[in-house]
Amino acid sequence: MLMEQTLSDETINNDMTVDNDINDSNNQKYWDPVFSELAAEKIRSFERADNELIKKFRYYQQYPKRITNIMLLLFLLALVSFVFFLYVLSIGVNNGTIRTEDDISGCEIILFPIILPIFYYSKIKLLEKQLAYLLIAEEYGWLYSPNHLDGQWGLLAKSYPEVFKKGDDGQILLNQFWGVYDRAPFWMAQFHYTVGNGRTAENHTETIYMFRLPRKAACDFMLKPQSLLTKLQSGFTTESNDFNKLFHIAYNGDPQSVGADILETLTPDAQEKLIEARKVAGSFNLLFRGNIMVVSFERELKPHYTNFFNKVALDPRDTESISQKMNAIVSLGDAILSCME
Repeated sequence: MLMEQTLSDETINNDMTVDNDINDSNNQKYWDPVFSELAAEKIRSFERADNELIKKFRYYQQYPKRITNIMLLLFLLALVSFVFFLYVLSIGVNNGTIRTEDDISGCEIILFPIILPIFYYSKIKLLEKQLAYLLIAEEYGWLYSPNHLDGQWGLLAKSYPEVFKKGDDGQILLNQFWGVYDRAPFWMAQFHYTVGNGRTAENHTETIYMFRLPRKAACDFMLKPQSLLTKLQSGFTTESNDFNKLFHIAYNGDPQSVGADILETLTPDAQEKLIEARKVAGSFNLLFRGNIMVVSFERELKPHYTNFFNKVALDPRDTESISQKMNAIVSLGDAILSCME
């Protein structure tokens, strides 16, 4: 069970290490929406990166006070630099060497240490998140990589612009999973992008799942969360009132001509599975294109209770919560697959 695998001291010191568990995936094959199948070389590189994560975790477990001590040291350094900056500023103003904003900006380099505790805090929080993902991947026999693959986003944006052609800059796919749930091959990643630039820039993160289905959908269409705006739009509906309350069906063409094609995919069983997934995982967009199903959430799955500054251990509530939400969607892929057979 997940709660028994919180990467505790006992687990880390056990002879059957996580390193050996990771290397068990060498002979497995993983479907990828861009590369069709991951090359063995890529899989080995992901496994090496995962091993490095485990080594970092072991190190901090061996020296649990190191994280808080470094944070305290950096905070004191930032405080001293700020006080020193104020001292230099006051001296300069009093003797007339600092008169303009340009003179002040020349002294701002003294404030550089202030960003160090912020950077270190972000680094530790990233490690917490990556370890939680790795633990979940190990639990279900999936492959995990915290890093991006070159050219991946551009190819996906070309084939699925509704999902990936977003943002003005910084488009990147991180924290990727490859695996099979029952019989459904899937890929999952976090899609990061920036909208706007300069002071108006906003960073966004979406969680994307993609599934390979046994056959092509009769037509392309998209499910969107029902909202006040979508309710004002005319569109195709099913016989399920519960489904229609949650989802809006977006499509191209005449509803009379594509309606039967949509219902060929959205069978009553498929609609029930979508309703169940919506209740567990929250609102999402879903795209059917060819034999690919894409599910996207406008939010990020991340730990909320784990805090290495207090205790170097993953809180089981985080792994349970993330695992539950991931399973709600990957099981949806298998359910849709079954409905299409």
